[in-house]
Amino acid sequence: MKEIDNETRDMYFAEAAIRLWEAGFEPQPQDDGLLPVDWQSTRLCRLTAGGGAQFHAEDLERDGGRAAFDRAAEIAATTAEYMRLMETAPPLKATGLSGDYRLLADFNGSVLAGHPTSHGTEFVTWEWDYQHTGMWQGHYYGGNYAGAKQDFAVRAGLIPREMMFSEEQLVDLCRCCAQALASPDSTFTYDDEQRIGGIQEQIERLCPGVMERVAAQELSQQNQTQIMC
Repeated sequence: MKEIDNETRDMYFAEAAIRLWEAGFEPQPQDDGLLPVDWQSTRLCRLTAGGGAQFHAEDLERDGGRAAFDRAAEIAATTAEYMRLMETAPPLKATGLSGDYRLLADFNGSVLAGHPTSHGTEFVTWEWDYQHTGMWQGHYYGGNYAGAKQDFAVRAGLIPREMMFSEEQLVDLCRCCAQALASPDSTFTYDDEQRIGGIQEQIERLCPGVMERVAAQELSQQNQTQIMC
């Protein structure tokens, strides 16, 4: 296994810290070659330079601890993936394009590019023009690497657009699952409830924070109902 040098490690930890802060975690200064990560002001785990996450079992015992760790570990792995790609990706050269854009993927006339900034890596998808010299129809995703990859896969024809769900659709699906489980008239069996719960968990992985959005929507609807009454 290739040894990770200090510069590569520091760049990865700096990028991971940005993504963790965005997700509501509290990354701390490096300690003995690891990046400590707190959640709700208490130690949750420590990231390794290779994108892994170490933890003590007692740190995950509090309410929501396991789900928080899974999310932090996912961020660590995703960040490590695109940072490795960024390290070796060639510059994207196109007419009229300026700045440090690196070509992460190029297929069937569509490209996925990464752009390092002081606020973290930003991602964009484009299509080549007819002369294959310039870019057009850019879709900008900020630091949302997963969203940019998904858009690239659709634009490049790797995945049919009909198979993809928007965030709004995922929120609606998750709300329907929650309402179905909470219905007093429900006739679901235990296995049915487990399958529906599994769907909710999968949606949560695809759209982090979806349950909070569902709860906010339901609270808003309750408030509107009370006002009308």
